[in-house]
Amino acid sequence: MDIADTEFQSVRALALPMMRTAMDLALLTGLRQGELLPLEKRHLTDEGIDMLTANTHKRLIIEWNPELRGVIDRAFDISSRVRQFVICNREGKRYTSDGLRTIWD
Repeated sequence: MDIADTEFQSVRALALPMMRTAMDLALLTGLRQGELLPLEKRHLTDEGIDMLTANTHKRLIIEWNPELRGVIDRAFDISSRVRQFVICNREGKRYTSDGLRTIWD
């Protein structure tokens, strides 16, 4: 489903900070939910986000730019808890697909 920029911005304005960050990260990287949710600190390298794609299992490096770096920094500023996952709940645990969908709804 394609959404217009105005729809995206309308939903983003109402979203909780972590959901807003997930939306921004998806928009900047083109990553799908199945690739965003398991994204861990270990995937953040000097070169950029280094991971395997969900469908093809091919290595993907998304190079840093100031906007991407800012979104990642914001994700870790939301919760200062020590955690493994970039997008996580208040306890620092990974969102499930259903959990994220519930927040989205």
